[in-house]
Amino acid sequence: MRSLKYFSGTMALVAGAMLVIGTLASTPAYAAKSTKVYVNGTDATGMKDFEFTAVDVRIDSNGDVWIDAPRYRIEVTRPATSEPATSAPQTAAPVAVASGQHWLVTQDQGSVGQVVDVLINGTSVREIRSGQAQLILDIGPFLMPGSNVVTFRPVFSDIPAQGALTIHLGEGSNDDGTLKMQNPQISYARNGGEPTGEKAVEYVVK
Repeated sequence: MRSLKYFSGTMALVAGAMLVIGTLASTPAYAAKSTKVYVNGTDATGMKDFEFTAVDVRIDSNGDVWIDAPRYRIEVTRPATSEPATSAPQTAAPVAVASGQHWLVTQDQGSVGQVVDVLINGTSVREIRSGQAQLILDIGPFLMPGSNVVTFRPVFSDIPAQGALTIHLGEGSNDDGTLKMQNPQISYARNGGEPTGEKAVEYVVK
């Protein structure tokens, strides 16, 4: 069986596996303007420069040509569209503040049982516990230009809380491994067994 491939738009008719026979025009020269050509029931109007063998041809009352070609198989293939694919609108990712300018520093005055989760703009930055070595943390990657919300959230501990644990946030500079911070913008302290209610503080980046 021969295989015909019929393309709409820019059309070509193929007989056999790989042989390209010709192209299809919008209207065959030998047919009236309203005449349609069907091959095995498939509309092939505009076909030209192709010769069928061993087929039956009939013309109906409308003048349309019907070709019954049992040795041929016709396929309709539409060309790929050139329209660009649409994509969902993208929102620009927020820009973080430069590193090395804003810091979190802990100051533990012999506290016991203090546990505080520090969040910036809803993102957990670090959980701070009594007895840990002093923490010096660059918080630039967590900050956005303008106003930021810093939340201190005490966490329940099985050990009764005692002593003071202070957390400072502010601008500073790291000079050869030594952090210099003057007048921290925020200083949060837990003293003894204070209530565990969280505290939110505004931190403004200028």
